[in-house]
Amino acid sequence: MKDQTGWTVLDAVDELTLPQKHRVTSGIVRNGQLVGQHEITATEQPLLTKLVEAIRGTIGADGPSKATLDSERSPLDADALFRFVLIDNQIRDWCRGLKLTPGPDPVQNLRSWYVESMKYPQSEAADTFHIRKMTDWAGAIRSKIDPGREWELPDRCPVCDADTWWRDGEQFYRPLIIKYRPDGADTIEKARGLCRACAKVWKVRELAYAIEVREGRHAATSTLTMDGLDTA
Repeated sequence: MKDQTGWTVLDAVDELTLPQKHRVTSGIVRNGQLVGQHEITATEQPLLTKLVEAIRGTIGADGPSKATLDSERSPLDADALFRFVLIDNQIRDWCRGLKLTPGPDPVQNLRSWYVESMKYPQSEAADTFHIRKMTDWAGAIRSKIDPGREWELPDRCPVCDADTWWRDGEQFYRPLIIKYRPDGADTIEKARGLCRACAKVWKVRELAYAIEVREGRHAATSTLTMDGLDTA
């Protein structure tokens, strides 16, 4: 059964428990010159596995061999641990609700729960609840392991006209920023603009237009151009 977004319970389970594949643009360099580009498919670990690794600060390592000594490990990530405990406890509760004994691996526990749940009829409300819960987990994990990137703009805020902002009693320049993740073709649509002076939030194209209107200039001469975002 699908929810309003078109997702099924299996889609949500897969997002958390299967390796993630995405397209990456790589440059072709010859004699120190960029002569072309090509796309490759990169495979990353499941999101739940990444969260477990984040607890020990081992994201990016090629297995435990790179962090076998305590002195080589990063400090314990308490926030990642807290997120993991909440998710792991919920998955274990779901398993116990179906008379399953959860093991140490949350990925296997969640997949086992899904297989067992298919033996029993589920209401639309139950499916919607599980889908939303798991997609919320996926979003929280992504925010934790990849908090995104920021790009500062030199323009004044088109709403409050500020060209400075304050934090902890200190004044800083450039209140306008773009927050985004390099998600390829979706980068521009998902990016958001923020004024750190007045807390106004825009979609990135809306901010570009607001800056153009304020400055009375055409998009071609605006300091905010879509080419500035790294979508790779």
